[in-house]
Amino acid sequence: MQASIKKVVDKLFASSPDPTSITLRQVKEHIASELELEQDDVKTHADYIKQLSLDHVEKAQSKPSAASSSSSPSSSISSSSSSSPSAAAAKVKTTSSTPTINNKQLKQKRQRGDDDDGDEDQSSSSSSGRKIQKDDDGNTYFTLDDKDMTRVTISSFKGVEYVNIRKYYADKASGAMKPTTKGIALNANEWASLKRLIGDIDEARSE
Repeated sequence: MQASIKKVVDKLFASSPDPTSITLRQVKEHIASELELEQDDVKTHADYIKQLSLDHVEKAQSKPSAASSSSSPSSSISSSSSSSPSAAAAKVKTTSSTPTINNKQLKQKRQRGDDDDGDEDQSSSSSSGRKIQKDDDGNTYFTLDDKDMTRVTISSFKGVEYVNIRKYYADKASGAMKPTTKGIALNANEWASLKRLIGDIDEARSE
């Protein structure tokens, strides 16, 4: 199993234009999707997955940056103070049961005042009156039920935006909502097609 996991992780980081922006949660979700694993199966290999991810992030951070000026936003990744493996590892902040690798996301969480791994930010509402919420990766999501067991999340992967409709469950240890493998990610064309079919679907249901 570890060999299969390593192959999936290696391919994910190799295909990303910015490996340092990949979060540990995204890595786990990608493994679950590619290998058709349940979340409990992924948790069994959590330490191994984290170490593989750290290795890739450290490797990406150790590469020389094209811009050497300290005023460049990207120069902080390749500066001498964070180029060593130990310094790079220190940037990985483990919070609750879902540690993240992304320094940018950590900064966003600090600005919101989040010290835990909570994934809701109900600071605004949509035109329909529903609260616009943010998960801990900064993605906008809506809930389809009062128990938050089904979410519609707007996310992106490899530069492509998706509308992700997925079932969630409450983690017994932390109480945080975690995604399952049950769901579907629709790209822009698929989402547009689904919206055009809403009227037909409603009509078919009423027959």
